[in-house]
Amino acid sequence: MHLFLESLPRLGTGRPRWVKGQVTGPFSFAMTVTDENKRALAYTPEFQEVAVQGMAMKARWLARQLLRAAEGALVVLDEPYLCSFGSAFVNVPRQDVIAALDGAVEAIHHEGALAGLHCCGNTDWSLVLSTALDVINFDAYEFFQGLSLYPAELDAFLRKGGILSWGIVPPSRSGAGLDPRVLLAALDDRIGQLVSKGIDRALLYRQALLTPSCGLATETVDRADRTMDALVDLACLVREREGFA
Repeated sequence: MHLFLESLPRLGTGRPRWVKGQVTGPFSFAMTVTDENKRALAYTPEFQEVAVQGMAMKARWLARQLLRAAEGALVVLDEPYLCSFGSAFVNVPRQDVIAALDGAVEAIHHEGALAGLHCCGNTDWSLVLSTALDVINFDAYEFFQGLSLYPAELDAFLRKGGILSWGIVPPSRSGAGLDPRVLLAALDDRIGQLVSKGIDRALLYRQALLTPSCGLATETVDRADRTMDALVDLACLVREREGFA
């Protein structure tokens, strides 16, 4: 984080309008870290509270640091463990998960930043959509169908100003290419499916972000560069066609 913030002035582009940072989400942290008996902190009320509050404060700290470097900031909670929520292996009440997420969101908002969440697989999206999150980032390339099961909740999220962040540029392991026009067709197909379920098309495009389907840390530098180039080209195609400034 410190190296990232120190590098921004060297870009020579002035103060950025937006920067984004990511931290481990409170639910995933509480499910991953264990006590001395290898029991997840989420199953012990006292430890669960410490874990949730601790990650909320970390998210708040990150928001504060980012806003010193840019006009606006987005802090994203990384929640891979949500893919296991509702299974026989995770016995955590739904309301506890919502409270944990909303606590982190409130902390981020307190610093004046936007709060997002990233989950790179299928989950109970109705739970996520019921929180106070501003941005929801999902793997739209491989796991779109899971989100499409909740059109009413997604419509309500968008109508209150929520932003859907489409992870539409695939990783190299998928074997897919990076042709921006092919990716545009994939995006249009998925948005078309939501439109067919009653969600406003203009709203879907206007309140959308485009991203890689997941992080690029495991990619080669060349592949990461090509992924970002394809993402920029795709965004330009969407903006030009939809008439966005």
